[in-house]
Amino acid sequence: MVAPYAAALAALVDPEAAVGNLRRLTAEGLEGLHGYFDAVDFTRRRIEEPGAPAPEKGPGPGVVVRTSFAHHQGMTLVALANVLKGNRMVERFHADPRVRATELLLQEKAPRHAPFARPRPDEATTRAPPVPAVAVRRFRSAHTPYPHAQFLSNGHYTSVVTNAGGGASFCRGRAVTRSRLDATCDPGSQFVYLRDVRSGRVWSATQHPTPGEAEDYLVTFAVERATFHRREDEIGTQLDVAVSPEDDVEVRRLVVTNHSDRVREVEVTSYAEIVLAPAADDLAHPAFGKLFVESEYVAESAAILCHRRPRAPDDAPAWGIHVISQEGRT
Repeated sequence: MVAPYAAALAALVDPEAAVGNLRRLTAEGLEGLHGYFDAVDFTRRRIEEPGAPAPEKGPGPGVVVRTSFAHHQGMTLVALANVLKGNRMVERFHADPRVRATELLLQEKAPRHAPFARPRPDEATTRAPPVPAVAVRRFRSAHTPYPHAQFLSNGHYTSVVTNAGGGASFCRGRAVTRSRLDATCDPGSQFVYLRDVRSGRVWSATQHPTPGEAEDYLVTFAVERATFHRREDEIGTQLDVAVSPEDDVEVRRLVVTNHSDRVREVEVTSYAEIVLAPAADDLAHPAFGKLFVESEYVAESAAILCHRRPRAPDDAPAWGIHVISQEGRT
């Protein structure tokens, strides 16, 4: 590709050779009504036909790119004006105080030899780059101006939890649990309830969804898990939420500690609103979507098996399992 405006810019360095180049381009047919056309293409093209002769060496007849750009014409005119008038446009440019303020930079000489350092083979192969430290976020209260969320994912299964206990879970384009985007109330769809059998008092391992303030509350968001510490009526709970890096499984581990000097009996209930459908479908028709979710209890596995009945013959089946395991006596 040969551009006439490049030849005009070269006139600032070698005017005679640049003028000769422009005259040759004129003979090639590059001069038009509004000045020179944008470029001429001298690329050799092979004729893809049987028995076609080989392309000749050297530049053949050029193909003129018949377009005219105003800024290329302006570059040509300014370059020629500088050559004919002794860099008059350069003087006008440097008359601007903003340009004069940086003229000292033009006096700096470009270094002839740039420093070059090559690492030794052992340094390049054995030293690993430092792993950047990931900050751990902590919240002492669930009542923040807006919910703070932690995303736990293995690439297919994603669990979103907030510092108040809201959020939802998603897997491969489907909402596993119910999702509602509302920063005013921070809704959730999966909770762990606790109930003191003797007093009848009920609370949850997170701030949501039960009312009332906890005696002590701490939320820690790390890269691999979200941890909720809560203390209520001398009962301490620690809820860890994590997603398996290998399987599409979400794990919620609850540790209950009795800080009082008396025997306590606490019931633990795990609750989840199962969807197993695209979140947009559940948002459009939540009550209708619930009609397609079937569940059954599998006693030998202490699990609830959930299944979404397909609405169309081509719908892929969706299954979910909610299982509980514990240490110690049942």
